[in-house]
Amino acid sequence: MAILKRNKWFSNINPKQFFGLIVAYQLIWIFQGIDLSDEGFLATFYQNIFTHPESVQYNFMFWLTGVIGGIWWKFFPFLGILGLRLAGVIVVTSTAYTTYLILRKHISAPILLIGIFLVIINLNNDIKTINYNNLSALFFVIVILLLAKHLENPKTGYLFLVGLLLSLNIMVRLPNILGLSLCSLPLLAPGSLEKKSKAFFEMLLGILIGFFSMYLMLRSTGQMDTFFNAFQLVREMSQAKTQNGIVGGNYGFMKILSQFRSDILHSLLYTILILGLTLAIQLSFAGYIRNSKMRNWSSMALTTLLLFVLMTMILRGNFRYFSSLPLYHGAGIISTLIILHRRMPLAIQYISFAGLLTLLFYPVGSAQGILTAGKFCLWISTPIALEILYKGIVIKPNQYFAKKLPFITVGQNLFPEWSIKAVRKSFLIAVMAFGLFFSFRYPMFDYGSRFEMWHRIENKNLALIGTTESRSEAINNLLIASRNIIKPGDTLLAYDCLPLLHFLTETTPFLHNSYPWLYSTGAFEKDLETCSSRSTHQPVLIRQKIQTIGDGGGWPSKIVSGKYEDWEVNRGRNETLNRFLIEHGYTLYWESPYFQIMVPKDFRLPRG
Repeated sequence: MAILKRNKWFSNINPKQFFGLIVAYQLIWIFQGIDLSDEGFLATFYQNIFTHPESVQYNFMFWLTGVIGGIWWKFFPFLGILGLRLAGVIVVTSTAYTTYLILRKHISAPILLIGIFLVIINLNNDIKTINYNNLSALFFVIVILLLAKHLENPKTGYLFLVGLLLSLNIMVRLPNILGLSLCSLPLLAPGSLEKKSKAFFEMLLGILIGFFSMYLMLRSTGQMDTFFNAFQLVREMSQAKTQNGIVGGNYGFMKILSQFRSDILHSLLYTILILGLTLAIQLSFAGYIRNSKMRNWSSMALTTLLLFVLMTMILRGNFRYFSSLPLYHGAGIISTLIILHRRMPLAIQYISFAGLLTLLFYPVGSAQGILTAGKFCLWISTPIALEILYKGIVIKPNQYFAKKLPFITVGQNLFPEWSIKAVRKSFLIAVMAFGLFFSFRYPMFDYGSRFEMWHRIENKNLALIGTTESRSEAINNLLIASRNIIKPGDTLLAYDCLPLLHFLTETTPFLHNSYPWLYSTGAFEKDLETCSSRSTHQPVLIRQKIQTIGDGGGWPSKIVSGKYEDWEVNRGRNETLNRFLIEHGYTLYWESPYFQIMVPKDFRLPRG
C-alpha cells in the first residue's frame, strides 16, 4: 500500500522509458572533464591489479573493487577512461533500477521517479568511473531488496544471499563492515525466537562463505600478502600523527567517531533550521492572506523569491556542490522517524529503517564523512523523504494555537494547501536546479565551463574525452616531454596528485601507492625508503608545481595563490621527498609552469 495514492497518469509510464532517459542523462557528462587525481588513482588500480599488484597495494583496502574494475579493463582496454566511465553508468543505473524495485509498491510513481533522479543529479561532482562508492551503493540496495523479499516470503534463501553480499561488500570497501548492521532487521521483525534463530544462522552462513571465497581467491592469485600489507598500512595510518599533532589524522578512531557525531548533528540542525524558516514564512502567509487570488499570486511570488535567493547564492559561490548533502541526510533521518512513529505498514518501516542504517553508517570511515561519501547512501531515504514532504502533513490548531495565534480560526488548517504547494514547488525546483548547475559547472577537479571543454589530450587512453584548451595544452606538453625518457612498463614516481599519469603512460607506480598525497608523512617516508632500497635504479620523477585538487581544481585557468610546496598538508611529505632527491642526485630534465620532470644521477639521457 502506497503512502500516497498513486497518480493514474504516472502509473501508466513505462519504467524503461524513464531509465532510458536516466542512462542518456549520465552519458551527457562522461565525455568531458579530466582529473589527474582520484579517477587516475582508480584507473591505475584496474590497470595493474593483475600484473603489478604490489604497485597498487594501497588500493587493496577496496580489493574487490579492483578485481571488478580490472576484469572490465581486461575486456575493454581500447575504450580507456571512457570505458571505465561507461561501467560507472551501468552500475549507477543498476542501483537506480534496484531502488525502483524496492519502493514501487510503497511510494507513488511520480515521487519515486523524481526521488531517484534527485539522487542521480547529486552525483554531479563525483568521478564517473566505476569505483568503490557506486559499487558499494549497488551492493547495499540489492541487500535491502533481498531483505524486503524475505519479509514477504521468509521461506526462501534470501537471507543467505544477504549475508553473502554483505561480506563481499566489505571487500569492495573495508568500512562497509558497518553494513553488517543490516543483519539486525530480520531479528527485529515480528516472529518467533525459532524463526529469528534460523534467520541469524542463515545470514551467518552466507557471511562465512563470502569471506571464505574471498580468501580462496586471494590465495589463488598470490595477493594475500599484498592485501594484509594494505590492511596493516591502514592500521599504521590510524595511529600516526598529523602536522598538528592529531593522532590518526583522517583515519584515527576518535576522528571517525567525532566525524560521525558531527555529521548527524549538522544534518539535523541544518534541516530543522530550513524547516523552521519555511514554517515561519508559512505562518505569515496563512494568517494574513485570505483572498484566493492573492494567495495564488503570493504563492508564485514566494516560489520566485526563494529560487532567486538560492540561485544568487550559488552563482556567487556561497553554496558548493556538497552544500545540500546535510539537508538530504537530515530529511532522511527525520522522515524515517516519522514513519516509525506513525506506525505505518511494516514493509515501509522495514525498508525505511534499512535506508536509515545505510544513511548513518556508510559515510563512517570516509575522510570527510558525508561531504565525500554522503551522496552514495541516499537511494532509499531520499524518495521516502520526498514522499513524506509531498504527503503534506497538515497541522490542526489546538487550544495553544488558538490562544497564541488568534488570527487562525478554529478548524482552519495551520498550513493551507496553497502554501504547502508553494513550498513543495520551491523545494523541488531548487534542488533540481542546484544539482543540474553543479553537474554542468563542476566536473571532478576540472572546474570550468563545459562550453570550452572540446580540446583533446593526445593519448589513446583519453580518447573522446574533452577538457579546456589550457589544460589540454599543459598535459600534452608534459606527455610529449616525457616520451623520450618514459616507456610503457617503466617505473615512475608521480608526485603527489598525479596517478592518472601512470594510466596514460602505462607505467608502474614506484611506490605501493600511485597517489602519494593520500599518505601520512610517516607512511610516505617508510614506503619511499622501502621501495628505494629494493630497487637497483631510482625512477624518473614527475612532480607538480601547483595545487590540482580542492580549490585548485580549476587549474591552469585558476591557480591557487601561494607556493604549492609550502602547503601545510604537504610540508612533511615534501621535506621527505626533497631529502630523497638530494640523496640520489636528482637533476631537472624539463619544466613548465605546472610540472617538472627530474632524473636521478645514474639515469642515461637519450641522445638528442
